[in-house]
Amino acid sequence: MTLLRIQLIVEGHSEAECLNSLVIRYLQQQGIYDVMPTRAPINTKGCGNLKGKYKKENHRGIEYFVSMASRKRPDAILILLDADDECLKRQKSNESALGPWLLERTREYSRGIPIRVAVANREFEAWLVAGWPDNRITQHDRKNAENRAGYAKKIEDALGRKYSKTSVLPEIVNLLPFEGDVLTFAPSYARFLRVVRDLANEARNRKT
Repeated sequence: MTLLRIQLIVEGHSEAECLNSLVIRYLQQQGIYDVMPTRAPINTKGCGNLKGKYKKENHRGIEYFVSMASRKRPDAILILLDADDECLKRQKSNESALGPWLLERTREYSRGIPIRVAVANREFEAWLVAGWPDNRITQHDRKNAENRAGYAKKIEDALGRKYSKTSVLPEIVNLLPFEGDVLTFAPSYARFLRVVRDLANEARNRKT
């Protein structure tokens, strides 16, 4: 079996630590065992560095990080970032949506490698709230996870201890389900899973 590799690009250290395991779990749940993320995601060290204007000398701009990824010659590239409030701002000002805008910027730099941009609305932690496995987070809060802030506080209350991205996030991510209410409560998470599946299949088709 030929193993295909997806190069992940993320905006922070904590996401780099846990996203690999999330992608692996989902692909295997889908019966896809010949596609895996690379061991080391590319950490842009801040969403601003990823979204900012391309400046190669300053290691800034999605173009820079996609160029770095493509030099590794993966079979696909997947970028994940938090929307924060930018999707709402773009909608109000009639600008193009954040994900498609970023994806368009990568075209000249991906060297023909399949590439996708996934955006968590508003933060990655919203997915954790929406997919919480028990009633320590209410269904009302789960249902509105992508519409409200304060994710860390809700997670802290549910855990009964301080929320830390570096220590707690990997633990909770392993509890995220791939079906059920979470897909309705967190539409951007459902889109992320579709992106992962479609990207894996595109990488496979490209090789054959």
